[in-house]
Amino acid sequence: MEILRIAGNSISQAKEKKDARENALASEARWQLALEETGIGIWDWNIEAGEVFYSPMWAAMLGYKPEEIKGTTAEWCSRIHPDDFDPCCYNLRMHLLGRTPIYHHQHRILCKEGSYKWVLGRGRVVQRADDGRPLRFICTQSDITGRKRERELIWARSEELAWMLRSMMNAFVVCQSVFDESGKFSSYRFEYVNDAYETLAGVRSEDVLGKTVHDVWPDTDPSWIEKYERAAITGQPVSFDIYLKQTAKHCHCHVYRPWKTPERFCMLFDDITDLKRAEEDLILAKEAAEEAARAKSDFLANISHEIRTPLNGIIGMVGLLSDTDLDDEQREYTRIVRLSGEALLTLINEILEFSKIEAKKMDLEVLDFNIHSTIEEAKDLLASAASEKGLILSSRIDPDVPRNLFGDQGKLRQILVNLLSNAVKFTFEGMIAIHVSLEHQDAGSEQADHNCGKIVLRFSVSDTGIGIPKNRLHILFSPFSQVDSSTTRKFGGTGLGLAISKQLAILMGGRMGVESIAGAGSTFWFTACFAAETAKQFGESSQKENCSSDTPSCCNSGLLEGDASANGDSAGLEFPKDPGRTARILVAEDNPVNQMVAQAMINKLGYQADIVANGQETINALRMIPYDLVLMDCRMPEMDGFEATRLIRREESKVLDPKIPIIAMTASAMPGDREMCLRAGMNDFISKPVRKQTLGQMISTWLQNCEEKDSFSRIESKSSLSGCHQKQYEHQ
Repeated sequence: MEILRIAGNSISQAKEKKDARENALASEARWQLALEETGIGIWDWNIEAGEVFYSPMWAAMLGYKPEEIKGTTAEWCSRIHPDDFDPCCYNLRMHLLGRTPIYHHQHRILCKEGSYKWVLGRGRVVQRADDGRPLRFICTQSDITGRKRERELIWARSEELAWMLRSMMNAFVVCQSVFDESGKFSSYRFEYVNDAYETLAGVRSEDVLGKTVHDVWPDTDPSWIEKYERAAITGQPVSFDIYLKQTAKHCHCHVYRPWKTPERFCMLFDDITDLKRAEEDLILAKEAAEEAARAKSDFLANISHEIRTPLNGIIGMVGLLSDTDLDDEQREYTRIVRLSGEALLTLINEILEFSKIEAKKMDLEVLDFNIHSTIEEAKDLLASAASEKGLILSSRIDPDVPRNLFGDQGKLRQILVNLLSNAVKFTFEGMIAIHVSLEHQDAGSEQADHNCGKIVLRFSVSDTGIGIPKNRLHILFSPFSQVDSSTTRKFGGTGLGLAISKQLAILMGGRMGVESIAGAGSTFWFTACFAAETAKQFGESSQKENCSSDTPSCCNSGLLEGDASANGDSAGLEFPKDPGRTARILVAEDNPVNQMVAQAMINKLGYQADIVANGQETINALRMIPYDLVLMDCRMPEMDGFEATRLIRREESKVLDPKIPIIAMTASAMPGDREMCLRAGMNDFISKPVRKQTLGQMISTWLQNCEEKDSFSRIESKSSLSGCHQKQYEHQ
């Protein structure tokens, strides 16, 4: 029985061992199957027997069939890349000795076709002897070639990005926000700077990395910190210009936060030093140009004043001389002197006119006028010259051209006179014809103050003169250009007339051109924009203009151009005077010759004139004598006309009439001179040389204006007194 029991136990134990071994093998088969399904290869090393089991997946991973792989450690060792062999064996040895909990290593392993794959080996000793010797080692092998390549690509891109940041032209900084104890942004710490920033800021990366901006630059502008804070906290980009004192660089700083939290932000700098210097150079150049323009303007103003002052004496005295008894020879001499003076005046006016246009200080003076009268006035100014050469001067205005217009009559007449003057100069026989036609009409447009239709008129001046060669037409409207510019040219002139006329046409919303055949004549044409009014509206506006006003419109810059009177006299004109007394006029003029001219002209006009030589004498005279009007020169010694006028207008000046009409009579005719006189308190402006007819018209207008004001004031006083009596009567 005992033997049977022992035999039964032995059989039972043997069965248990067999079952355990089968279970272990089944379990091992299951996890091997699981690993194989995931693409992971296995190698199982029986260290004592020196045998290695390589799974089918391990073999397939390298491109082999299981039967092509030998079950030895040499199979594994011989396939490791030479560069990876030593570190791989070292890691395995450390684990077999029990110094690391697991074996973990990435290395390259040789495939069947001769290429290498990156694999990750993970394993451990699963059985040791009682003395700690390793008996069995199991290791998995995963193909990480794709992952390795991705990491290498990412690393390469990171390196490339880092290189780009280092080598980029723009300075770039990564900043770490610094907060104080209360959690408020207070500064930033340099986390990364590129080479461009080192150059721009004059620092080395090792000197600033890890430090705050206040550590590097204690005097950092607090406003910069506020901008950095706004970008870091809100995430909204901020851009502003800064100046780096340490390198004298101007920069445009762009602050932005590419991350979601405010702990870090970036700064990008553009070096705009060259741009700033260019701007400064442009500003200096602009200031120099403006200074040159001012110097030119001052020069023109001075030269104009210095020329007009004696020219006023010449033309004025010649005009006075013409009013005396002269024989035919003497009268011819005075006529030549007058024409020479007027030619010089025309030259000065052209230069000043061109200067106004060049400085863009030319404005339109828009008034109601009659187109037929304007054309006749232009013809009258050239009628005598045309008649002397036996030329026929005619005009034709198409029936559809409105008679009454709203625009700048003075500039229109100036263009027409210029073109007619050229036509007379270059035509020796035949005729000169003016033609006005309607080019365009916009009947539907309305302006703010007038129910007017906008129209475009075309004006042409045709002659039968010498014509212009085709190859010279392109220079006609250029300043200082002439068809014949040789030293032997027959016809004089400055070459400014057509250039000025074209600019005036452009100013009036039109254009100018020419059609010409050498030897057959020329046709100069231009267009201009106007507003057309009905006859009724024109009559109403004319009535309003004829009424008295504080600033009569009869005397304006158009008076500088000349008068219809050829000899400057006032024949046929009657100037209204107070029958009870002779008007007394005070003339403020420092030039002795011009004093004589002014006094003689005023006396011949029927007024009494007193002369003073400067502004202070003017004020002293007005404190003692009740003058009716003052003719004020602007440039005088001790006190000029501007300062004198400002003092007269003050109540504390102690003059008898602070509101006395003051007319500027000056040799200044530059852009803005008229406005300067009016701002100083003067009522009107007349430029030297002064013609007796023009002076008479202006004096008469202002004296009549003052007389009407006085009459109106007396009527008001009587009306007020009558009202008081009426109230007293009603009260009684």
